[in-house]
Amino acid sequence: MKGVLVMGCPRSGTSYMTRVLGLHGVNFGSKSLTEGQAVQRGVLGYGENDAFEGALMAQHNLSGGGCGHSPSELIAALDIDPMSMMQELIDDKEGSEIIGLKSANIVYAFPWWYENIFRDWPGVDWTYVVTIRDPLEIIPSYHRMRCVPPAQTLALYKRTYQDLMLWEEIYGLNMQWVDYPDGTGIYRLLDYLGLEKDDDKLEQAWTAPRAEKSEMHETFAWFDLFYASLRKKTG
Repeated sequence: MKGVLVMGCPRSGTSYMTRVLGLHGVNFGSKSLTEGQAVQRGVLGYGENDAFEGALMAQHNLSGGGCGHSPSELIAALDIDPMSMMQELIDDKEGSEIIGLKSANIVYAFPWWYENIFRDWPGVDWTYVVTIRDPLEIIPSYHRMRCVPPAQTLALYKRTYQDLMLWEEIYGLNMQWVDYPDGTGIYRLLDYLGLEKDDDKLEQAWTAPRAEKSEMHETFAWFDLFYASLRKKTG
């Protein structure tokens, strides 16, 4: 069985990518579907696991990163069994050709999740889809959502993707990098997964306009260089 894990910096297009893949046949599971949408919140996304996701965000987000720390103690404190949680998510997708999970926030503890869950999960060949987005578009979106100052958002962004590139090399991961909302990159990903692309479904998945960069482009123009280096991984 093929598996797809969609991840990336928060507000980088993970939900959009999940909608695209769900509409093209990847099974993201009924438990996490919102009515009428092929959307799911993913590995940390429903029931008591909301508490875990919130705790990870509080512990790491506002410190400008913190990626790589083990959430073991946090899991124990919240009485969460990750293996049972994963089994429930997998069982919900039984019989599917490709199953999917999505969590932007998993990047803050990805080594733990990979070493304890994904690496040895039986019968699933995982593809790790990493979404990237112009950081100058993430800034206003993230500020509206969590009131995070722009400089802190950029620090989080850079740390997240530097760590993901490091883990890709260390673990030899099959990572597919997609620039949001680059249609060419999405087509390439669909081809890679053996899914027939459908422009109508891509249009259906599109629910929001891109954020305005406005005056922040002048203030943080130097960050375009880092974004440009990330975009090289998508081609």
